[in-house]
Amino acid sequence: MHRSYSVDCDDGFGPRPRSDEHIIPRVLFGKVVTTDLCRCCNSRFGDQCDYAIVEDKRIVDAAQKVGLSVANLWSRFEGVQHTTNGRAVKTVFKAGTFKPQSEFKSLQELSIGATEGRIDPADLKHLRARLITKVQGKGLNLTEDQIRLEIDKLLNALQSWPANRHYNPVIREGFESSPLNTQVVVSVDSRPWETDWVLAKILVELSNSVIGNGYRMYFAEVIKKVREFLARRECSADQKQGVGIFTFVELPPGNAMKSHLIEGRFTPTEFKWAFTFFGTAQWHYSLKVTPIRAPDWYEQIRIENPLDDRDVTISAETKAWP
Repeated sequence: MHRSYSVDCDDGFGPRPRSDEHIIPRVLFGKVVTTDLCRCCNSRFGDQCDYAIVEDKRIVDAAQKVGLSVANLWSRFEGVQHTTNGRAVKTVFKAGTFKPQSEFKSLQELSIGATEGRIDPADLKHLRARLITKVQGKGLNLTEDQIRLEIDKLLNALQSWPANRHYNPVIREGFESSPLNTQVVVSVDSRPWETDWVLAKILVELSNSVIGNGYRMYFAEVIKKVREFLARRECSADQKQGVGIFTFVELPPGNAMKSHLIEGRFTPTEFKWAFTFFGTAQWHYSLKVTPIRAPDWYEQIRIENPLDDRDVTISAETKAWP
């Protein structure tokens, strides 16, 4: 693949090499790749922007409408599951596995999580230390060695058969398996202005790669302003407030589909992009302009990014402007 060089950011000096960039972020199953973005910008925007779009509750809700879960979007997250008797248990999803978290703070509510029928040795070590403290406080007529011996008997049985009920009458302690339901409740803390940063990146990359040269030049100042918005990434110092430039529309549930749709329309009087994810979460950016040396045609672009093995389809149409 040909590599071009261009000066388009203030990081370093002189021309910089381009790098492969997914226009729709890979975390959102993006397939369209461009080399328009320089390597330093690609790295910076990937680190500071792309993750945000899958943390947006509007994206999560749209993905769930087509049968995808948070586990399909995030490589790691924390949530809450409940046991069959209603007890809340913190759960961490990492590397494709749900791991219920052990509880060691309260001596009266000690619990240990088992993942796929196995107990983490580190958790078992912490549980042993807490059990020693708990049993010591009972005032039983046992030596320290006896306490440790009985606790080790209990924990060895627990480690070998986590799903069984275990009880040691000498120290009056035991454990009983409490299966977790399959539903994981996750709190999504959206920062919508960060989603706008991702969308601005998509808009700039598309505008510099798929728009015909005539309209690319005609709307150069518009594209530049969106790029400047992305470069600033303005938000409050506590990162709890920010500004955006895109308008969000939630489309009817019947529109849900396992694909993303990007549509652009460029005329002598309008610059418009619409990004629709999973069929129901749509953001659009449009700007009306006064014609000055405009092309004598208008242009429409449509890009469909399926989530399955099908290829991306890109179509561009130009027609004479009335």
